[in-house]
Amino acid sequence: MLVPDNSSIPKKKRIIVNTATKLFYRFGMKRITVEEICQKAGVSKATFYKYFPNKVELIKYIFKLSSKNLMHKLEELKTCDMPFYKKINSWIEYKVEITSHINAEFVEEFYQASEELADFTKHTTKQNYDQFLSFIVEGQSSGDVRQDLDSKTILALIEYLGNFPKSKQAKALGKSFNELTEEVNKLFYFGILTDKS
Repeated sequence: MLVPDNSSIPKKKRIIVNTATKLFYRFGMKRITVEEICQKAGVSKATFYKYFPNKVELIKYIFKLSSKNLMHKLEELKTCDMPFYKKINSWIEYKVEITSHINAEFVEEFYQASEELADFTKHTTKQNYDQFLSFIVEGQSSGDVRQDLDSKTILALIEYLGNFPKSKQAKALGKSFNELTEEVNKLFYFGILTDKS
């Protein structure tokens, strides 16, 4: 997820983040060095280190920014005037669009990240899940999401499905991360909707 040009983030920092995001998504995180990011971004290493002490902090920044954008999209959907099932469909389309730029190597490395990075992503992801849970509870209140499903069970399943791409079963399917994201999201989200939706 790239930083738009109209962002309040300083231009050179924005260029570093956008360049690194493209490189990480295409080639994975391990292979890409700070030197390569600087070269492709057209900035000096001094400029890179002005904004990020190391590559791990840059990865954290990108993940946090992506999470923030994801939650911003969720808030937009919560407040827009459309049927709940269309909100769910828009959510799925948005997630599929995001994952369309990510290759398998990036996904593999992301799930095998260092303990420091794993702890960081776990904490950030939990915040996202909590916010998403309020969206589901809202759907239950309006009668669009099945009320016979406990919201905590729904949340546990969302977390489980978030880890599905790294499973042996997922790899055995031979599908891209993007295809799996779309199928799993459709199966899950349309499965929790009521007949009303």
